[in-house]
Amino acid sequence: MNDEALPIGRPQGLGQRVHALSGRGVGGQMAPDLAGRARKGGRDVAWHVRFLKEPAAVFPDSRMPSYRHLSEQELRTLAEFLVTL
Repeated sequence: MNDEALPIGRPQGLGQRVHALSGRGVGGQMAPDLAGRARKGGRDVAWHVRFLKEPAAVFPDSRMPSYRHLSEQELRTLAEFLVTL
């Protein structure tokens, strides 16, 4: 899967990727590198689905946009990917 196949990392209005992965990519300036963070503190698929739907409900100061526009299956698929990082 190439980088352009993952448009969810580019919120509207931003011309750069937000997250980096293991120091690769052009992101990381606005949000943490995703490598190793996905399972931090017991974060499982359910945790990630909740966070993706409503980031501010999990972290009140979160600047991450909500992905509640995605279907439940899309959220779950994304969360399942995130826990592999």
